[in-house]
Amino acid sequence: MKVRLRLALILALCATHFVARCNVGDSTVKVLILPPYDQIANAGVSPDTRTILESSLSNKAQLSVIPFPFRTLMGVQYQMVYDKKYCEPIIDKVDCDVIIMTHLITDNERKPGTWPWHYKIRVYNTRTKQQLNSISGNNLKAEDIASDISSKIDRLIKDIGSTFTIK
Repeated sequence: MKVRLRLALILALCATHFVARCNVGDSTVKVLILPPYDQIANAGVSPDTRTILESSLSNKAQLSVIPFPFRTLMGVQYQMVYDKKYCEPIIDKVDCDVIIMTHLITDNERKPGTWPWHYKIRVYNTRTKQQLNSISGNNLKAEDIASDISSKIDRLIKDIGSTFTIK
């Protein structure tokens, strides 16, 4: 119980620190959400986690979600990105503070719509160069991913804030 209380206090301090240090002279963090890293993306049955995250984060006061700039990123590899080492060409074209990456995993590709999905979300701060694993979900139906992400959105926001602290 004491560990939980301490963890809650640390997260609260990080969130407060996050709002104070987001951007020089600006309290809004610009967030870019990439399409998911998904090995069966062309099958057309994968949940659209990019739009789910964009809608979940778009009404948060301290965050400014950048509408995905398809035209600006023409010629830049932005698909199948789930690590900071592949973000540099994206950062060169788009001014953002944080990049959110999603990895979608499925166990069975033979019966569309019936297999369980797993997702992992990673946050990369382009200013501090810090990357961390954030929220995840396991054994979900495709239609349950949106509600699972929405239920964990506060944790994702705290994780975004924690990337602004110097370690």
